[in-house]
Amino acid sequence: MSTETIDTRGQYDTSLPDGEREFRVEEIRRLEKGQTVIYIWKVSFEGDGERESGEQVLLPSLMGDLLRVLGCKELSHGKYEWDRDILPGKYFIATISREPDKKKPDVIRQQMTGFKKSDKTDETPF
Repeated sequence: MSTETIDTRGQYDTSLPDGEREFRVEEIRRLEKGQTVIYIWKVSFEGDGERESGEQVLLPSLMGDLLRVLGCKELSHGKYEWDRDILPGKYFIATISREPDKKKPDVIRQQMTGFKKSDKTDETPF
């Protein structure tokens, strides 16, 4: 018998597996689509014996709790001062789930919620 492990996700699949896990920030990109600003968080996590990575797209309105647990300065309620260039290497815990889009119920969206502080110390990712 010849047992193999194969990854069928494809090289461009950046989705994250469902469930609660600890993530490390690898990179944060800002993307503007017209008037809408989104942030693409590239994160890594302990996978099956190796470090795996994926991405989570977040609107600014969904980032408050995440910025808080990462130690960003809250200037006033819901308003944060942060530098996306110094967050790589920081750890946090979150839960990944999938839910239907509110406007297009046939489209399933990856959600990241339940942000918590991690006990791990920061690591420089390079």
